[in-house]
Amino acid sequence: MAIIIAAQSGFFSATTTWIGATVPTPVDEAVANGFTVTITDDITVLSIRNDAAGVGATASGVFVMNTSGVTLNATYVVMTNTGAQTLISVT
Repeated sequence: MAIIIAAQSGFFSATTTWIGATVPTPVDEAVANGFTVTITDDITVLSIRNDAAGVGATASGVFVMNTSGVTLNATYVVMTNTGAQTLISVT
């Protein structure tokens, strides 16, 4: 398992979106890091988050699913809003 942090806004599936050019896999946590990450394909990850994830990431950003029929499979979705953290378990 790894924590994969966005380097810039872009598509979830693009290597250029992520630090180290590594797209998150089913065993990884994906962190928005203050950027907008757009999901256009089915993905499976351990979690998506917009908090700091304890690794010095920026606690903001969004994941956008703007294509109908796209499936997100994640054990956890963690989103912060004005300092309050919401944890949603997704099955």
